[in-house]
Amino acid sequence: KPLGFSLLTAELNELKGNNGVTDDSRLSFDAAYDFVIYVRERNGFTQNEKAEFLKTFDHFCKANNEMPTLQVMELLSWQGFKNRVEDVWKMVQQVDFNENGTMDATEYLRLMRLQKEVKLSVYRKVFQRREWSTTAITK
Repeated sequence: KPLGFSLLTAELNELKGNNGVTDDSRLSFDAAYDFVIYVRERNGFTQNEKAEFLKTFDHFCKANNEMPTLQVMELLSWQGFKNRVEDVWKMVQQVDFNENGTMDATEYLRLMRLQKEVKLSVYRKVFQRREWSTTAITK
């Protein structure tokens, strides 16, 4: 399953700082590889973002730290996402790395990254078209 994502400046700066990488760092292959693994393990989120997502997950999660699809739908709805059951099922399947049909905290963080990537894609399209009207920016 692909794990690519975009890093915003704040995310990149925090992740670089936490890993001892500076703008003028010369990285060996091993150091560059370690940085990529470090970023991927955090799904590109800052510590605050990750902590907030995990707090939300814990609030909605059952005792076994696994969340069934309908619970994921409730959580996404609470966060303001409007999804059909079929769409949530597809999202769960996309991030269900252990293929057990439920979502754990790691898979949830990946889902949040995918949701962020969708938003960033829309924002990029608006920016590239230079549609700066109020309605275009707030969509």
